[in-house]
Amino acid sequence: MHASRPNNARQDTGFSLASILVRSGAHRDIDVALKAFGSATTMELIALERSGVDALFLAELSSQMHLPKYKIFELIGLSKARARTYMRANGAVRGVPGMAAIAIIRLACDAQRMIEDSTAPAARGFDALVWLGHWLVLPQPALAGAMPCELLDTSTGVRCVCSVFGAISSGAYQ
Repeated sequence: MHASRPNNARQDTGFSLASILVRSGAHRDIDVALKAFGSATTMELIALERSGVDALFLAELSSQMHLPKYKIFELIGLSKARARTYMRANGAVRGVPGMAAIAIIRLACDAQRMIEDSTAPAARGFDALVWLGHWLVLPQPALAGAMPCELLDTSTGVRCVCSVFGAISSGAYQ
């Protein structure tokens, strides 16, 4: 009898989400990491949530979003001093800040996918990560005037932010 793969399993591609987002030590290619995140299995995402996200990866993501070096750490609830400690130790950000970081990674992945899927001529050359960096810190009427980054410290807040973002990407929110 032939065994089938579970729906949340994928074939080995030679890399894992953890090797890219958790203490990879190598050059962090944001596009590769976001593609890995977007195609990650449920079990890989659970492992990432447990392991935490590499602080140096977050610093690079912040740079790609055209945010000041420590801004992404502020957005996930860490002080500049704590962020420096994580980066010096090549540490993984866990707990509530880690979950907020994963939410930002999910939004970044979705933003890039939205641009890749767009047929609009204006989408060519549009930098989804830079746009997302700005969007996270702007008050949003659909979030009762809160900035999306202010809501990433709770699972309910993450659901609300992702819901509004989903409405934007589908064109339902204008």
